[in-house]
Amino acid sequence: YKRLCKLFEPTAPYWTESGYSGRGYYSYFMDQNLDSDKNPSNLIYEVIEDHLLPLVQQKLEKPNEICGYEWWVHTRPIGANLGHNLHFDTDEALLSQEGKVTHPIYS
Repeated sequence: YKRLCKLFEPTAPYWTESGYSGRGYYSYFMDQNLDSDKNPSNLIYEVIEDHLLPLVQQKLEKPNEICGYEWWVHTRPIGANLGHNLHFDTDEALLSQEGKVTHPIYS
């Protein structure tokens, strides 16, 4: 937890190196690592693949249906940081290309 807090603290390089202030909200989608011998390439993927995905897989009837995962982190100025707008996650590319509305199997 402390490593994640350090990685995304307000003065962390992530915020300038990612161009966050000029991009607005965005996220990353990663295909699930199907090669169990391959080690996660960074702290985010380690947390997701070694800790969160196994917990989610325990809750699902068909854990092998997980094809990937999305992650994001955001920051807002004080006064504008009071919650997140209610929304439903969907694959926006699939929606615009094929008109299909899809949602994560676990969120």
